[in-house]
Amino acid sequence: MLGRKFTVTFNYHGTLSADPTATFELDKPATLTHVSLGCSSATAATLALGDSGDPNGIITAGAIGQSGTPAEFNPADFDGALCDQLSGYHFPVGDKIVTFTITHASAEDVCLVLTFYEG
Repeated sequence: MLGRKFTVTFNYHGTLSADPTATFELDKPATLTHVSLGCSSATAATLALGDSGDPNGIITAGAIGQSGTPAEFNPADFDGALCDQLSGYHFPVGDKIVTFTITHASAEDVCLVLTFYEG
């Protein structure tokens, strides 16, 4: 049981040939507390993560984990303009939309996990 924590996971199977991008709205207020991103290959792919007002406002260009070992980002690693590197980024319900882009660099079998704390 995760209690008030929940995750949102994105899996991209095979070799990426374009930059996957996604946006989604949370149905409850939540704070992003952890990001994990990895792939099965050696690559120079990166992650930009933010909200509808600033698409790289949380993570500007985080390097993807390689060869099955994910890169992990905690609030201290949130280097975008929206963050203070002390606490997670808070998304009010219905106000902001989570958005991300992964620069593909032919990454294979990419998995992105966003961990939120409800409230």
